[in-house]
Amino acid sequence: MRVQTRGAHHRSVMRVIGKVLQTESGPLRLPDLASLAGYSRTHLTRMFSHALGETPACLTRRLRLERAAYTLQTSPKSITDLAEESGFSGPEAFARAFRHAFGCAPSEFHRLQKCWKLGDTSALHWVPSVSDVMIQVRESDLGYQAVVSRRKGVRIAAYRVIGPYKEMEQPFQLLSDLLGGPPDQLEKREIFCIYHDNHRWVPHHKLRSDIGFTLLPGEKCPDGLIERAVPAGPYVHTLEFIPASKSGEVWRELNVEWIPRYGKRPRNIPAFDVLESWPLPGGKLTPGKKFIGLEVEMGEP
Repeated sequence: MRVQTRGAHHRSVMRVIGKVLQTESGPLRLPDLASLAGYSRTHLTRMFSHALGETPACLTRRLRLERAAYTLQTSPKSITDLAEESGFSGPEAFARAFRHAFGCAPSEFHRLQKCWKLGDTSALHWVPSVSDVMIQVRESDLGYQAVVSRRKGVRIAAYRVIGPYKEMEQPFQLLSDLLGGPPDQLEKREIFCIYHDNHRWVPHHKLRSDIGFTLLPGEKCPDGLIERAVPAGPYVHTLEFIPASKSGEVWRELNVEWIPRYGKRPRNIPAFDVLESWPLPGGKLTPGKKFIGLEVEMGEP
């Protein structure tokens, strides 16, 4: 396939993904998505399956079920309302699809405390702290995708670390000891590593970072930790979780090549990782998605 053709296909797929993420409720018809992409229904489905490993209909259903599962754990919203928001014909159809996806009834989900994320092949999930607007996406030469999207602001419980950014395993162990283990309701939280200094300018033994986790609505910060705010706004970030062995070169490419190449400007706020999971005792740091804040451009809300 020619490079120009591959690029056109990629942009069309991302337009459709953006539409799926922005349309939180109501029907999404394949003919309308195909018209948005500028291809036939058959060709769009083929492109989607090649790029993401699932059809537009499967992606829409999975993301809406993930949002419904998260909502069941965090709000008193009724199953009837969730069924309507998720585009199902009624509560019975929603319950059948939910049970097939998560292995339990919607009414049991909160009690079982299951993870609201469903398995997929594209590393693309509904994310509660990211507003559903995909602005721009680019594929890296290093084999990952970088996307610009808007995050909602979140509060985190932070533990200050002084020392090399590559040595986060022991601080996480100290944080676990302080908490008596991983925080409760971990499936509802994001896990952060926030980097305050540029390692090229500050000696490694003096680098400042914060590790921690998001606080739930109304939750107080645990004793011994500091509450910090991760601001809302546009960020460039990786769609995939990047292993620690590739972290340095990905950070470099995002900062030195990606942001200038596509006309973006970094915002004067710390960069951070959102980790895939809480590190196990004595284990290595889990892979993380890289986030760099961007300046709000003229005309953006």
